[in-house]
Amino acid sequence: RYTLFNYATFFRTTLGIPKGDLYMLGGHSGTGKTSFAFANMVIPIVESGHKACIISNEQQIEVFKTMLATMELANNMGYYGLTRKKIKQGCFNDEVKRILKNVSKITEKKYKGKLKFVRMYDYDMGKIKRVIKKLSKQGYELFLYDTMKSQNLSDTQFWQSLVEDSKGLFQLAAKENVAVLTTYQLAPSMINKRYLDVSCLSNAKQIKEVFSEMIYL
Repeated sequence: RYTLFNYATFFRTTLGIPKGDLYMLGGHSGTGKTSFAFANMVIPIVESGHKACIISNEQQIEVFKTMLATMELANNMGYYGLTRKKIKQGCFNDEVKRILKNVSKITEKKYKGKLKFVRMYDYDMGKIKRVIKKLSKQGYELFLYDTMKSQNLSDTQFWQSLVEDSKGLFQLAAKENVAVLTTYQLAPSMINKRYLDVSCLSNAKQIKEVFSEMIYL
């Protein structure tokens, strides 16, 4: 058991993502949870020599490919002419097509076999657990689960299920000795709150007991 590290400022503050534990990056809808987790947590860890898997029930693989391309262009190739918005708009000239083709080859070479994407079409925790069990045996050490959600529902079944799902993920992370990072959608009723704390988890506050670290955006 050890900790997955990189040397970004973020990880110097939190001391990395511990294997065998759960880690949360929480925020309201549209605050950039997925982008932040991918750029500042997943990719640095992969570049440090570890294998990572993204399990997403919201974003398509094209979203992550676009993020990866713009990061490679800006950080390693010094090219800032293509943003995610411009790539999404399309209508490329010959020069841009050549650049995109080149960056596609570079990212394919750098991340093939090290970064995996799994698309989920529901919130079935059983399926997520099966993916983690299978890939942990193939050397994958970090799993990003994007996204868990909290809502202000009077139905106690919902938040109780969320608590049980969190406990199940924690037990699986410990058993397989992998790091599990979840992005988490905070309760909409807390959107205007000046300071974010555990109350933003609404009825599912009990899940804080199974997370080793919780960061709110």
